[in-house]
Amino acid sequence: MWSPSWLPFLAFEGDCYLVDLDPGERGTAGQVVFRPNVPDLGAPQAPSLAAFLARAADLVEAGHASVEESTLVLLDLY
Repeated sequence: MWSPSWLPFLAFEGDCYLVDLDPGERGTAGQVVFRPNVPDLGAPQAPSLAAFLARAADLVEAGHASVEESTLVLLDLY
């Protein structure tokens, strides 16, 4: 089931990261969640999109990124 309050911003083969604008009572509006190609959400990956992107930028700048078939790969993202 998909929620209209989820805004996907990074997707690959049915999996995606999304911004959750209306989380449950224990969540934070704007948190980033990974949703694999199954109906359940995992735990939040970052408190905000800005924090998620800052982590990605830190990994790239530290040399922890690779490119495979024109795709940036950050295995240590979360």
